[in-house]
Amino acid sequence: MIEYRISAGALLLRDNRALLRHLSQRYDLWAPLGGSVESNETMEAAAERETIEKTGLPVRAGLLAYIDELWSPISRTIKLWFVVDLLTGEIDLDNNPVLGESIVAALWIGPHDRLCRA
Repeated sequence: MIEYRISAGALLLRDNRALLRHLSQRYDLWAPLGGSVESNETMEAAAERETIEKTGLPVRAGLLAYIDELWSPISRTIKLWFVVDLLTGEIDLDNNPVLGESIVAALWIGPHDRLCRA
């Protein structure tokens, strides 16, 4: 039986750079913010909540940027990605607001930046 999941992502931009987090506890990858939509919330509200849970930063969801589909033989996920506006604050890696949402590293990356060196 296939498991279906709906999720929302947040593209937090500042000075032509996007915020990425390092997910080394479960996966070794860099990714924007996001997660599952709860049954009582809109997609935009889910993107805002996930950002607060992972960073403590209050944001407001804006434009829908794109829709992502991930699938395998056992699951299928649809994620709606929103551009979000930072309302106030700076990310503090020592103050992860929600237990289990630990971010071990974060960075602002622009179109000409590289995550690794060859």
